[in-house]
Amino acid sequence: MCLSQIFYVFAMKIRENEMADKNVKSLMSNYEKAMKGVESVMGGTVLEYKAKNIYREGEAEGLAKGEAKGIAETFAANIKALIETGQYNFDSAFNLIKAPTDKYNVIKELVLG
Repeated sequence: MCLSQIFYVFAMKIRENEMADKNVKSLMSNYEKAMKGVESVMGGTVLEYKAKNIYREGEAEGLAKGEAKGIAETFAANIKALIETGQYNFDSAFNLIKAPTDKYNVIKELVLG
């Protein structure tokens, strides 16, 4: 097992523990005394581990990249539809739908290949 796989397994175990903690807190929220006992038994303070931070950063980065890709693909599909009407070229369609200028090259690659 390589180091990245070990980090992944470790990160998944941390996530399972966090989810269990949330479930217990949710179930016990109406029982104040029991809730305090559960929190003390479960350790109270959540420790930050390097693997946990790496996992969270990776998850956030992946979500951001996926969102950016989805946005670019949506603009590309709309531009492609305008081009197919025969009334627009790439630049005029890009400007018409007010696509983000920082994504110009990515969208152009998606539309024109």
